[in-house]
Amino acid sequence: MNRQFFAIVLGITAALSMPYAASADLIFDSSLGGVTGSGLGTVSTILTIQSPGSTTTESGSVSRSGGADVKSDTGVLASGGTTNVGDVKTGASQTLTQTFGGNGITKASQIAIVFNAAEPSGNSITLTGLQMSVFNGNADIFDAHLAAAVAFPTTFTGIGKEGFVFRLNTAEANALQTVLNGLTSAQVAALRIGLSASASDATGGPETFNLATITAVPEPGTLLFVGTALVGLGVWGRKRLLKAVAA
Repeated sequence: MNRQFFAIVLGITAALSMPYAASADLIFDSSLGGVTGSGLGTVSTILTIQSPGSTTTESGSVSRSGGADVKSDTGVLASGGTTNVGDVKTGASQTLTQTFGGNGITKASQIAIVFNAAEPSGNSITLTGLQMSVFNGNADIFDAHLAAAVAFPTTFTGIGKEGFVFRLNTAEANALQTVLNGLTSAQVAALRIGLSASASDATGGPETFNLATITAVPEPGTLLFVGTALVGLGVWGRKRLLKAVAA
């Protein structure tokens, strides 16, 4: 019994010490609703993708290498593997990694990825893959994956407007926090977040993904979202949508 116990402990220790990025699951939190921006450039946009031509699938990613952002038409699939249908948008405010410090993020539990699907008349879309990567310099030190595709029967309208919120669950936020605890405050502020994503049933677009900050407030179960250049709060309908209005 003791031998089995120590064997398990040694196995876990060995796995944790392997030189790979830590991994976690991203979850869609419907209770958080979404946040409101006022277009590209006024929220901390990380990734912008759009289905090329008359196709209905899209993909793209942004990561770090050689001290610079690397943009690609390749996006991750929750079912496994990747797809490179494109079309990643490469404008200065469309696709770029975002820093923790630039968004006031000091804890893993504050991270929120907001998915804005700009489909005609609020039509449906399916997010077929999403991966968030945390970069320390050029090193990918933590990855968070969407475990399965998420279908949205209706969507918001307007680029950079309301979006669906994805976050780390408590256990996985704690796992990333363990990584952050080993860094100085300056090192945490310099960390960058990149994304890889894919979608289907996409007939409009472009679709954008931005970084927002979740901040706990005294009322139980209430969350505030604060993005770069966003201030203020609002509540929208039964979903308790919390809106951050552009400054």
